[in-house]
Amino acid sequence: FSLTGGSHTSEDLTAINVTLSKADRDELKRLYGLAISVNTTYLSFPVGIVRDMNGNLLVPVDVSSAAKVRVFVPDSTRPKLVFWDMDLDAGNVTMLFDETMDVSTFRVQEMTVQRSANSSESGAFTLTGGNSTVHDGTQISVELTFDDLNEVKRLEEIGTSW
Repeated sequence: FSLTGGSHTSEDLTAINVTLSKADRDELKRLYGLAISVNTTYLSFPVGIVRDMNGNLLVPVDVSSAAKVRVFVPDSTRPKLVFWDMDLDAGNVTMLFDETMDVSTFRVQEMTVQRSANSSESGAFTLTGGNSTVHDGTQISVELTFDDLNEVKRLEEIGTSW
């Protein structure tokens, strides 16, 4: 995987700190088995990536002999829902998260659509199934089952207050 963006320290130092772009962080998380531990995190780069204070080019690190990370801090930040949409005409729900999600762990049967933020059981409906996105990413879409879609539409207090 080649990084596409980010930022780095601008001072003249012997260490350069690179901050990955959000897109690169999301892609690293999507690529199963990459950068999940010390043993799966290596770095390579071509000649010309940076020069020393006298203008000498850094010796490249080839892909075939990449450098293993010395210190690795795993991702421990819990993802958050950014927003979600429901289209009752199309019969789907789309959710956007702040980081890449492992769609194989998604359980649509644990989603409850409610009339309000603190709705009672009479103003809520827990989905029974549906087909979800097949690729990992920051967005998960769910095609509601025929019965769930009709139940949400039937419960007027849920399906008409968007």
